[in-house]
Amino acid sequence: MSNITSQPFAFSIRDADFPAPHADSSDDALPRFVMDEKGTVIYATPSLLDLYDVKDMQGVEKLLKLTSSPRKKLHTLKEGVYELAHKKAAGPITFRFDWIDRPDGGKILVASHITEDIPAAKNDDAREMEGFVESLEEKLLKISQHPSTLWNRDDMSHFIGISSDMMVTMDISGTLLKAGPIFCDLTGLDSASIKETSFPSLFCDTDRPLVRRTIQALSLQGSDSGLVDSIDFEARMTPDGTAPLWSEWKLRREDNKIYAIGRDISAVKAHEQDLVKRQQQLLEAENIGHMGHWRWVVGEDTMEWSDQIYRMYGRTRGEFTPTIDSLNQIIHRRDVGRVIQAFQRAMIEQNTYDMDFRITRPDGETRYIQCEGRCELDTQGEVIALFGIMQDMTERMAYEKKSAGSQRLC
Repeated sequence: MSNITSQPFAFSIRDADFPAPHADSSDDALPRFVMDEKGTVIYATPSLLDLYDVKDMQGVEKLLKLTSSPRKKLHTLKEGVYELAHKKAAGPITFRFDWIDRPDGGKILVASHITEDIPAAKNDDAREMEGFVESLEEKLLKISQHPSTLWNRDDMSHFIGISSDMMVTMDISGTLLKAGPIFCDLTGLDSASIKETSFPSLFCDTDRPLVRRTIQALSLQGSDSGLVDSIDFEARMTPDGTAPLWSEWKLRREDNKIYAIGRDISAVKAHEQDLVKRQQQLLEAENIGHMGHWRWVVGEDTMEWSDQIYRMYGRTRGEFTPTIDSLNQIIHRRDVGRVIQAFQRAMIEQNTYDMDFRITRPDGETRYIQCEGRCELDTQGEVIALFGIMQDMTERMAYEKKSAGSQRLC
């Protein structure tokens, strides 16, 4: 348990009595969180995490606070009903607190959520609470038996030390407050110049407005709104006036500070640009050769066509969906059976294949198509897809036919 660190809550009891909440048959069905005597949230039911859209116990602590004062120490708190402020809601939310004795002599505080949808207590509430606590003890026992699976602050400091990410904090205007060593090395800033630097100023002119809008979006959040959603963006930095460096950032506001973590994605962007260039070259080559590529996953109805095949068939992407049935209707009726047999034989023999067939375009024109393909196998050696190329051979067929006629005349 010592590996779970967090900040304790402040509590204030409400005088009015309130019936204990009724729970579902499942131990974790009722939204609940559990605290130890130090004020640390040690468990939260999945239903509570889902209800308030948080991921872990620390998220519960950041999300909830008591609405009234004065503050009271947890070990002096009596059982009863309390109102807590939900930082993403307008009004308070109500919990009933129950002290439970633990087998080791300690105590835990179980906070059960109360809403209008939860009726008054039933006779089996005590048994339900007993079942919940018993299930909870099993969960806590597993955690205590495997403390090495829980990170503490020392662990996190080691991760930060080996991370290649850029880490900075700034005020809500975007002026830097602190920065990690990776960020300083990249930007050339030192401890003296950090606090004089605006975060958006580190980005190139074309991307700077995007960074400013991101800072403004976070600064418009009220200072009492607590944890807000993160904002992600990609932009080019210009450290020390060097060539632009692509970076990816995640920003989040907490109170009056903005926390940012970023990484250099220049290599990723270069790879993406190379892929785009290769794709353009492939499309140009297909256009010159009057060919296109296709793929069909076994068992699916639709097929994947490149743009050139759509043009070859006289169809428009978005207006026509290539399927097995539609392909059979386009292929000349005398060639359909032969094409189907070629596909079936390829899946059985797992071999490469080629075939020629005719198609009829929407304007009634007949085109001659040559298809070559291969089988795609899974790790078990089973055919999962067929793929290949199609080439429009109409002009070549016409030329060969004309040449053959000329030779006969000669």
